[in-house]
Amino acid sequence: MSERAPGHEYFRHGRFRVTEDIVRARTKSIQLSTIEGVELTRPLFFLALAVCAGLAGLSVVWGDILYPGEIALFLAIAGGVGALAWNVGTLRVFSKLTRQQGWAVLWWITPLRQMRDAIETAIEDRSRGGRPRTPPPPPPAPPGAEIDPDATVRIVRPGLRAPQ
Repeated sequence: MSERAPGHEYFRHGRFRVTEDIVRARTKSIQLSTIEGVELTRPLFFLALAVCAGLAGLSVVWGDILYPGEIALFLAIAGGVGALAWNVGTLRVFSKLTRQQGWAVLWWITPLRQMRDAIETAIEDRSRGGRPRTPPPPPPAPPGAEIDPDATVRIVRPGLRAPQ
């Protein structure tokens, strides 16, 4: 049995990995060919926003009987909860096998965003037949220009001879 060389790796971060064949996220994995879509959300943010508003409201309503340190603590907790919720996201992968219910991974938003981009790039490359991305061709040379063998462009005025 011959061993296959590992596929092109689009993304790796700890236990998260995207290759040209498979997507792995901690304890879950799925073949890239079965993925229909990817969604990235911040599911905890609106709940955390309510908690932040509640703590700020308590600070205002009970501010006359609270010590300044307690008010500062409430506001610090509110800010910390909001910042934490903003940095946590859910990556949901929709598959042809699971129909509309996809599996989801809850983690920090930055690696999940990079993973989503890698999955989308891998899907695009797969739809092009596995061809790697190529840069666009250079623009054509302007009229009256000669292209040297060393790929430099010299612009020559009409009627003048190009330097040798």
